[in-house]
Amino acid sequence: MTFAVRLAFIFASVGTGLVSRRVAFLPKSLGDVLWATLVFWLMGFVFPRRPVRFVAFAAMAFAVGIEVLKFVEAPWLEAIRHWPGARLVFGYVFSWSNLVCYAVGIALGAAIQLAMYRSTSGEPSGGAQAANSLSVEGSQGPGLTS
Repeated sequence: MTFAVRLAFIFASVGTGLVSRRVAFLPKSLGDVLWATLVFWLMGFVFPRRPVRFVAFAAMAFAVGIEVLKFVEAPWLEAIRHWPGARLVFGYVFSWSNLVCYAVGIALGAAIQLAMYRSTSGEPSGGAQAANSLSVEGSQGPGLTS
């Protein structure tokens, strides 16, 4: 996945996530799903040559870490949480349902990246290739690992 494409997905995730917080009929969980998808795209920048599975694992580890930080009530962290942008990242209250949303959002990002890889490589979807699809290299990689 190219830098420009990943950047476009980052902006789309941020924009859609912010809109989801303002539109009353959209569930709050949509924002959590999109936040996790954003984390997946950002981890792709951090680990551009790693397999999608690795990027997804790193994104989930980061998301779980942020969720666990909600148990921490250190004064410095509470001060950061009062800044509007940090509130969207750190939140206030631990929720098991957030972890489910994060898993869905990261899986969504991984599925999009894998679908884009297949469409540019001419690789058919399904069969044995799909079984190995989470081993597709991150953004620039040539294909499946065995």
